[in-house]
Amino acid sequence: MKIYIKLTKEDSQGWMDFVKQVKPDDMSQDDFALSIFMRGVADLQRSIMETIEKVKAEEELTQDGESSEDSVEEEKSDDSGIVVM
Repeated sequence: MKIYIKLTKEDSQGWMDFVKQVKPDDMSQDDFALSIFMRGVADLQRSIMETIEKVKAEEELTQDGESSEDSVEEEKSDDSGIVVM
């Protein structure tokens, strides 16, 4: 699979300057670009997974809080179903 990215003249110059400064001498420009792309994908995936875990934890806390409130209400009611306050 090939991915093409259309860059402006300024972006293209910035990319070339970046490559000249940080690309290892023993690595081709294509391999370097692939490495940068894959690291970006991995970082994005890691960020998404962290966000999912954070949302799940927040939902569990919310659900735990709601069930605690429900159990308190249940403790306050008697057999007739009347809530005693």
